[in-house]
Formats: sequence, C-alpha cells, structure tokens
Amino acid sequence: MGAFAEGFPKPMIKVADKPILEHQIELAKRYDMRDIILLTGHKGEVIESYFGNGERWGVSITYHREEAPLGTAGAVKAVEDWTDGDFLVLYGDVLMDMNLGRLVDFHKARSPLATLALHPNSHPYDSDLVDIDENDRITHFHPKPRRSDKFYRNLVSAALYVCSCEILDFVEKDVASDFGKDVFSRVLRKGGHLLGYQTSEYLKDIGTPDRYDEVSGDYLSGRVSQANISNKQKAIFLDRDGVINEERDLLHRIEDFRLLPHVCEAIREINQSGYLTVVVTNQPVVARGLCSMEEVGKIHKKMETLLGEKGAYLDRIYFCPHHPDKGYPEEKLEFKIDCQCRKPKVGLIQKACQDLKVDPGISFCIGDSTTDIQTAKAAGMPSILVRTGLGGEDGKYQARPDFVFSNLNEAVNFIIHDYPVLEEKALRIFESIKSKEQPLILVGGASRSGKSTFAQVIKMAFAKKGKKLEILGLDHWILDVDRRTEEMTVRDRYDYGEITESLRLLLRGEEVDLPKYDPKTRKRTGEVARFALKGDFGLIVEGVVVLDIPELREKSDCSVYLGIPDGVRKDRFIDFYSYKNLPSEGIEKLFERREKDEIEIVKKTREFADLVVGTEEVPV
Repeated sequence: MGAFAEGFPKPMIKVADKPILEHQIELAKRYDMRDIILLTGHKGEVIESYFGNGERWGVSITYHREEAPLGTAGAVKAVEDWTDGDFLVLYGDVLMDMNLGRLVDFHKARSPLATLALHPNSHPYDSDLVDIDENDRITHFHPKPRRSDKFYRNLVSAALYVCSCEILDFVEKDVASDFGKDVFSRVLRKGGHLLGYQTSEYLKDIGTPDRYDEVSGDYLSGRVSQANISNKQKAIFLDRDGVINEERDLLHRIEDFRLLPHVCEAIREINQSGYLTVVVTNQPVVARGLCSMEEVGKIHKKMETLLGEKGAYLDRIYFCPHHPDKGYPEEKLEFKIDCQCRKPKVGLIQKACQDLKVDPGISFCIGDSTTDIQTAKAAGMPSILVRTGLGGEDGKYQARPDFVFSNLNEAVNFIIHDYPVLEEKALRIFESIKSKEQPLILVGGASRSGKSTFAQVIKMAFAKKGKKLEILGLDHWILDVDRRTEEMTVRDRYDYGEITESLRLLLRGEEVDLPKYDPKTRKRTGEVARFALKGDFGLIVEGVVVLDIPELREKSDCSVYLGIPDGVRKDRFIDFYSYKNLPSEGIEKLFERREKDEIEIVKKTREFADLVVGTEEVPV
C-alpha cells in the first residue's frame, strides 16, 4: 500500500471508518472467540494504543511485539506457550466475514494438523494455489511463480487457518518462517495431515490501492456481510459444454477445450455481482471409458486457469461421471448406474445448495439444452436457454425455457442488470391491477424489443404475489413466410379477426386450438395446441401488433409498450436471423423491409400504452 499506510501499520487501515483489525476482532467475538493475541512488529504501539486490553470490545487482548521479523509462522512459534489447544491464525490485512464456527467445527470433526480456508479469487496468477483431493485433504502447494505450460485449480489459501498445537512442531524457534511458503509444505513432505475448507464467503486482502477500493465498495454495499454462509446465498448455475466452452460431442481431450467468446467477461460480471458462479455438468465420458476422473479434473483446471487469466473465477464445479446405458466399448461398469446426480435429476444442484447455502428461489440456471431447462424446473429455478452449443435443439425433453438469449454474456447481463429493473416495473403493474380477478395484460413493441422476456418477468412477479398468469404470443396467428408478399404490412401478416375471436373465447372460459408456429423456420408446424385459462388465471398477450388491435385494447387492464433504440434493435435482429441461418444479405433486405412495413405502425401504438418500458433512446 506504500504511502497509503504511511505512519501506521497496514491492519489499521480503515474500511468504513473502522480499522480492518477491528473488523476481525468483532468477527471473532461474534463466534465466541474472546481470547486474542495480537502479534505486532513495526509501529505496534499504534495497535496497542487503539485496542488496549480489549475490554471495550468485550474480548481479552494480549500482545507480543517482535524485535526482528520472524514471518507468520515464526511469530506464532514465539508465543506457543501461551496456548494449549487449537487456535485460529488470521492475517491482519484481510477483510473477512465468514462463519468461523462452521470452519472450527469442520476442523474438529477431522482433527488435522491444520485446516486452511480456501477460496477462488480474481487474481490466481499472483496467488499461491492449493490442490485438494475428494476428501478435502491438501495434496500439493503451488507457490508463485509457476510453470506457464501447466494448468491449476483456482484454489487460493485465504490466510486464515485453524491449527492444532502440534503444527508448531514443524516450526523452528527464533527462525524466520512462513506458514504458506515453508511450514505447510514441510508438513506435507513429512506425511502430515492438512485439510482444505472451501468457502465462497468474503475474504480479501488490501494489498493494493485497487483492492482496497474494491473492498471498501463491497463493505458499503453490504456484499461483505451478505456473503457470510449464515445468510441465504443466490447463485447462477451454469452448464459447461456449449455455455462456457465450445460444444464438442463427448469432449474428453484437454486440447479440445476452448472457451467461447466473451465468457470470461460474463463470469467476471457474475463474480462482481454477489451471485455465486456454480458449474453443474454431466460428463458421461468417464462412464464411457473415454477418459478418467483425473482427466476431467485436468480439463477443469484448464478452464479455471483460462478464466483466472482474465480475472474470472468459478465458486464451485460439480460434475456427474455416470451414464445409465450400457453396451459402449471401453465403458467402465462402476460408473454405469442410474444415479441421482445426472441431470435432469437435481442431485448436483442439491449438493451445491447444501454446500454453499444457496436458495434456488433467488437463483438462476443457464444451459444450452432441454436437459438443462428440465433440471432448472425440477430444482424450482428460473431457466435461461442460450443459443450457443446445442441451442435447445437436442430434443430430449419437452421443456420450455423461461428466457432465451444469444449467449452467456447476454444472459448474465439480463440477470444482473435488466431483471431487477423489469421486476420492479412488473410489481408496479401488479399494484395497479391487483384487484382484478382475471386480469388481461398486453405487451407490445417492435420486433426484438424484449416483449416475451418482459411478459415472463410479469408472470414471475405476479406469481410471487400469489397471482397466476398465462402467456399467449401472437405468433400463433402469423402467416407462414412463404405466404407473405412484399406488399403486405405487419397488419396483413397477422389475422386480427382470429386473434380477437380466440381471445373472446378464452376470456369466456372456453378452450381454443392454437396452431403451433416455429420461429426458426417461420412456418406453422401443422400441429395445434389446446389452450385455456385455468381457474383464476389471468392472461398476458404479447406481440408486435397487440396494441394495434382496438378490441384487445378495450378489454385490457394494462397495456405495456416496449421501446428499444434502433441500433440495438438492428443488432438483435441480425443476431436472431443469423441463428435462423439466413444469409447476411437476406437479413439486411428483411430488416429494410420491416423498417418500411412494420416499424412506423408499431411505434405509433406507443400512445395506447399505460406503461412504457424503456424508450427508443434507452434500451430495456
């Protein structure tokens, strides 16, 4: 910190008008740890003057001031006669808020020489990294600098240890040594037992001005205290193949693993948001005999290393190695079981929720397949399909996502930035029409403006308030692409009469057969779906012309117009029709035609809206 801490020791740097060391003492007291030894050195008198005997904080503080620096382990060795049981070691430049009682219980249940708090961070390249096995036993330390041709887990020692007194047998008295660099490696070499306690709670050092600013902002925003595992946590669950990395059928070779574009930025955005980032993935390549558990682990090390190089990290990775079907060459029979962890079963998500204290009700699941969508629904989470990877075309389950976006970046931006804003607007709609027994809500706006997305947000927001809604899209009544002509306007492409009549029947409690429409082929499939409003369900009708139909406006309880800047609309339009495999020249011509026969008509319907979400200048 250089001149920033000039004149006083770094642990006395203030975060929210309180020294970091004071935050630590209050945390210790919260978990009934009241006997505190402060090991000081340079300018230790500043610390002693501030804290005294600790009575003001309800703790007992004693001091040992070094005459010469002995390192972290050497300093503790100097006071080994002051304690005869297990003890915690905290480094004074780390702001933390974690459940210390849970950490201590973990240590006591297993009785290692030491338990190290481990976590991923945004700068693993300049951190000392650790490997642990499936039983949480530490197997290797990887101090920096490391070989650049190898991949590593982003698992960092957080400078917080629970130690037994026996650990000090590995420390020489009056000799400078460090726990991380010297002692723990010595313990491993001599066959000693060290455990790693993985946590996603808040532990960050203030080693640089930038990190100090980040920590201060996190504290003031409430993120530091919220991250304590005593609180319910929210997470974004990610599938791996096709969401984070390029889809390769049965990917099992580390050299075939490549991150998709913009994934690092998306995951870094999650890391900075307060959501946990959790990967849940089926990896039947193990059961198929294509690779071992260890080789899957190496692929995940590559994933973590590539993300870490860009300042992004995963809070936890869970994978299922099983596959129930037998008969493949080289298969491993011990993995050919009908397990509870293979998606769409929810064993992996349940394990993550237990480990990390995640509440599915405030979390999201993002995937590229119907398997992922089915898993999210079974776990009680909103589901997001991305069009990368399989793009939902695996055909395994009849599961419809709540939201659809082009890629992980768009999906994450929606969750973190757009969803809270849209939910607040949806709740305003609820307050305005909550007395209606069977409300009718119209959502209109230009193509690609986010109508179906906002309709789903409205449905979810009303559900939280105990009000049930169904969503009906006008594309059921749009002409097939080969029946459209260049002379038609958007009004000609939809059958207003059929729309009006179907809605009249629905609101009267009758069933209606709706022709199914495939947005990718832009044609009707030949199948029909029977639709009816069940019980006290209300209805959301969404579509580009919904506010242009007088009969619908007359019946509606609330009309919403979605605005979008022309530039953003064009980008989304190009992206969407590229997904439909239209050539770029054809997309450009189609966009120009829509500008002439649709946009002006739709924009004029804004005057009929009770609520405008976004504007033509500001994106939703």
